[in-house]
Amino acid sequence: GSAAVVAMHAAANQAPESWQSDFLNQLEELVGAELRLDVESRMAPVSDALAPSLALLPKEVNGLSSSAARSAIHQQLVQRHGNHLSDFVAKGEPGSVSSPALGLCEHFPARVCDLFYQYFDSDTLDLDEIGLLAATTEAL
Repeated sequence: GSAAVVAMHAAANQAPESWQSDFLNQLEELVGAELRLDVESRMAPVSDALAPSLALLPKEVNGLSSSAARSAIHQQLVQRHGNHLSDFVAKGEPGSVSSPALGLCEHFPARVCDLFYQYFDSDTLDLDEIGLLAATTEAL
């Protein structure tokens, strides 16, 4: 319930976990230190903004389904920037997107997409993963 979301939300505002640091290090190698710092500065505000929406979305045993994660990221992009996730998906194929990484990769360089697939190509994602993916998407 909401206690789990609050716990996930609190965890998202702590120091990055090892996998997050690994992702950020690899992202920095690909796009530079300035973008990495931009992503890091966005992580807490994005997670804060996402938490109420995530509490309302359907959950799987290990987190939110990839479709729920895409929905949350879409809502975040619309609210904060007026961008629609459909802008990131190949025209005519939104129903074929099975993971958050796949739905976002049309818009980004292949090397960044490879990194997205490495870390986010899963059936379920937790708040930390969704927050980092959304923060990275915003920064790019």
